Amino acid sequence: MRCWAQKCAGGGINFSYTHEQIAALAAQTYWKPYDNYILCYIPFENRLSLSSKGEYLVTLLENRCRTVLCDTDSRGVVLGHGIALVAHLPSSDEKVFLPFLPVLQEILVSFQAKAGISCMCNDLYSLPVSLQQAATAVRTGVKRQSVKKIFRFSECALDYIIENCTSSFRWEDLAHPCIRTLLSYDRENGTELCKTLRVFIRCRYNVLQASSMLYIHRSTFSVRIKRIEILCGIDLEEESVRLHILISFYLMEAKGLLPFTVG
Repeated sequence: MRCWAQKCAGGGINFSYTHEQIAALAAQTYWKPYDNYILCYIPFENRLSLSSKGEYLVTLLENRCRTVLCDTDSRGVVLGHGIALVAHLPSSDEKVFLPFLPVLQEILVSFQAKAGISCMCNDLYSLPVSLQQAATAVRTGVKRQSVKKIFRFSECALDYIIENCTSSFRWEDLAHPCIRTLLSYDRENGTELCKTLRVFIRCRYNVLQASSMLYIHRSTFSVRIKRIEILCGIDLEEESVRLHILISFYLMEAKGLLPFTVG
């Protein structure tokens, strides 16, 4: 089984097995090509102390996973760059894997390691992609939360999208122009229009909640929003405008580029 898991997970993104070959290999086990799987990846990060204990860590992970998740079978493999644990799940509900996370956290603390968790997949042929997801989750997630131990790709996907979209351009080129306009206006006039807009978005465009957060009257808040729309030439009722502004704020906050914070 470990050999089989290694062929699936260790193939990388250039994995070239056909569905027929996978089905033939899976027939040697009770794993089926279209069952439910999730992959956990622990990178070695050039740490010889961790890589030298690879086989021991694999066995530990398998045993603890089997103990905690009684209906789940798992197989780990030592790759050249880390460890991959493939869990064969009894259902398509990812929640069945959650009880294992506190145990995984404990193991990671002991080994001073970190782990990435892929999204659920129901195709063994997709395991190389799952490996890439888990590896990306660690690499991307640690940039925002360096002390965290477990990173799930589903929680890091937005950061991955933004990272790849901003690799060729400056944030100034990608952020919605209204944010630059408001920041400049606020500096020159001592106002808080940019913060007002951020709070409005954070409160899901709820005027009453947003005005309360800023300790101003709702009518005053509404006047500010109308002023923002006129000053920037935007319509906050347009979905694409809202999305662009939201992503812009998210990016700038991640880079620490806003002169204010919103609780």
